[in-house]
Parts: sequence; C-alpha cells; structure tokens
Amino acid sequence: MYAAHQPGHTDLIRQVNAGTVYRLIDCYGPVSRIALSRLSLLAPASITKIIREMLEARLVRECGLNEPGLRGRPATGLVLDCATWHFLVLRMTGRFLYITLRDLSGHEVAGSQQDLPADPATCIPDYLSEVVGDFFSRYNALTERLTAITLILPGVIDAASGTVHRIPYYHARDIPLAQSLHQRTGLTIYVQQDLKASLLAEHFFGAAKGSDDIIYLVAGRQIEAAVISSGRLLHKNSTTQAEVGHTVMDPGGRRCDCGHYGCLNTLAGSSPLTERWRQSAAESGPPLLPGTEIAALCHAALSGHLPSQSIIRYSGEQIGRSLAMLVNLFDPEYILIDSALNNAAEIFYPALYSTIKKESVARRLGSLIIKPASFSGADTRPGTALIKEALYSGELLHQLLQG
Repeated sequence: MYAAHQPGHTDLIRQVNAGTVYRLIDCYGPVSRIALSRLSLLAPASITKIIREMLEARLVRECGLNEPGLRGRPATGLVLDCATWHFLVLRMTGRFLYITLRDLSGHEVAGSQQDLPADPATCIPDYLSEVVGDFFSRYNALTERLTAITLILPGVIDAASGTVHRIPYYHARDIPLAQSLHQRTGLTIYVQQDLKASLLAEHFFGAAKGSDDIIYLVAGRQIEAAVISSGRLLHKNSTTQAEVGHTVMDPGGRRCDCGHYGCLNTLAGSSPLTERWRQSAAESGPPLLPGTEIAALCHAALSGHLPSQSIIRYSGEQIGRSLAMLVNLFDPEYILIDSALNNAAEIFYPALYSTIKKESVARRLGSLIIKPASFSGADTRPGTALIKEALYSGELLHQLLQG
C-alpha cells in the first residue's frame, strides 16, 4: 500500500479498532452496538464514537433489528453502506488490461478492457496513468467518491512499497509503480502479485470462503503456489512466493530455465505436456479439436483416449508429489487448482489426491478438499479482496474516516 502519510501510534490504535468494528459489522450485520461491544471487547463509549464517525462517512447505516425474546422498542441494527464509495481495479493478464470500477461490496459499477501495449519498452507508469485518466474522463460522474486504486499484475512484486521489480514481456525493472500513480492521482494505491491477490479473493468470497488454511496452485507454463496459513497470506508483502515449479523431482531429467535439472516445470508444465500430447497424437491419432492443445488433451482423455488419460494422470502424480510437501508443512483445509487441466478434473484430481495421500501425513488429510479456483485471469474481483483486507485492517478505513 502506498499513501502520502502513515498513522502515528494513537492513530494506529484507532485504525485497528475501527477495522475490527467494520469487520464485525460485515460478518454479523445487522448487529447492535451492544453486540459489537461484546464481540470486539471494546468499551460501549468507544463503539459509539467509532459508529458515529462511520455513519458520518457513510460507511455504515442503521436499520431495524428484531432479536427474538426481547420486549420493548426494537434495537437499532447496523449494516455496511457499500454503495457510496468506489474503487478502481486494474488487472494485467496475458495480452489484456481489465479495468473495473466497483463499490465496497465488490459490485461492478463500470468496466472495460483493452489490449496491452505491444512494445516491450513501454513505460508502464505512463501507460497506466493515461488509462486511468481516460477512465476518469469517461466515467466522471461515477468517480467522485473514489477511495483507492488496486493493481493486480504478474511478475515480481513488492506489495509493501508498491514496487514492480519485474513484469513478463516488458523491459522495465524496479518500477515504483504505486508511488508514481499516487503522485499523479492523489489516491491510495495497492499493488499485488496476481497469484496472491487471487488467493485472497478465494479466502474472502471464493471457493474456500472463510477458510484460514488454503493452498492455491496455478498449473500452466509455470507451476506456482500461494499459501494462507492460520488466516495469514504467506509472503504477502514481499517478493517471495512458493516456487513449487522449481522443486527438483527428477535430478537426471531435463534442464530447467532456472539452471537445475528435473524441476517440476519440466515434468508437468504445459510445455512438456503438450510435447507429450503431440507425440501421442502422431502415434495414435486422437481427434484434434480447435483451441489449445491442453483443451484438446482433456477432451481426448474424457473421450476415452488412454494415452491422453495417462498424460494427465502423470501430471497429477508429479504435481501431487510437490503438493504433498506443502500439505505436510501447512496442513490445509483446501487445495484450489487454477489450471486448464481442470477440464479433465475427474482424471486429474484423483491422481493428485492419491499421490498426496500416499506421501503426506497431515492431520486433516482425510478431510482435505481439492477443487477448482473460482476466478479466471480476466476477473477483477481479486482487487475487491485487497480493498476488503485494507478495510478490515483499518488502514484504508482510517483515511476514509478522516475525509
């Protein structure tokens, strides 16, 4: 997160308290002030002050509250008022930039998409500033109460400072992206790597909503993972991530682009899978359909083509071996998979699970759930997760309460 000013000690306490109250209203609303005091362990006077400020900022609103067994005048309940404030999400993925204006509930207010610049020497801060300016001009009436901008992009990202150290395809290095956009817009800027942002979205309102222990795996050209353990996103504010694709599985195998031999990427990444698929197609001639080769591989496997099924099972077994190590370390409730191989989940997932079961001793292994991730690369809802986290922590909420 990048903003012009950081809170002092007293303000930090107020920030944390306000974030706690906001989270409780989101989780339990409609909820009374007395209930909030009990849940938050804050004094009733503190709750009254925080709620008064939130009402003035139009972050919450009052409503009727009927509690069974109580007599007399109904208590006044509190719920979030999400429609007043908006935020902007920009997501770079593949060849496209997706831009969405959302309210605090995550509801989409306006959106567009465009091709990313083809020139690898493009100045990313200038390009994004121009995009944001054009969006503001087009939707001027909707951006008057804008709270923040969230940027979700691939590459090596330092979320704490908003610095993009490296981004696929483009030459620029060590870009102070959040600082640059803040100086041009005056808004608080949140920048996060796409894998971590997607996992936060799954945690808040996706396939693993409410779970505090999740492994999120992307299996494509590269195999990557992100982890939430005990409710905390691992390496949230650093450039580090779980490089499971560079786990050495076969020391005598093919050389990986990292310099090692037999990494998981060389065994179960999309490139070696499609290579094996082409060999299989040449030998046994399964029906080729329009679309990606992985999609064709899955279709052939589901149609009963045994070599295709074997390729998918092999991929599941190799990825399962690497996942088993993470399961032993973090004992997750969920493993979420973002992969084109989800199209053949009935073949892919049993291979994953059987390998994990064979090579793991985690306590919750018997109740482990493996399922597809909810959000595709074009989905900007992970930006909502960054805003929700900032509101829950109080850092964005504190700014809104100060006007």
